[in-house]
Amino acid sequence: MNHDQPTEPITIRTAKQIISEIDALAAAMDRSRNYVVNQALRQYLETNAWQIERIKAGGGGVYRHCGEAWLEALMRLVFAEPAARP
Repeated sequence: MNHDQPTEPITIRTAKQIISEIDALAAAMDRSRNYVVNQALRQYLETNAWQIERIKAGGGGVYRHCGEAWLEALMRLVFAEPAARP
């Protein structure tokens, strides 16, 4: 985490199993829970920003013809919980 940037606290709810996995990873890395969660969030944001840019650029033909509605529908499908996927 870049300590030069201002931070803001957030609160989330998640499964106890996920917290256990975060804590185990933090202990193995000798890092804080906060560090692990921030690294995971950063990686998630970077990966998904990259994917969205590739969809817009690489799927240009489809994107140009279907526009924003197509991308929004695709993103809902991609990021849906596994149980909610068709």
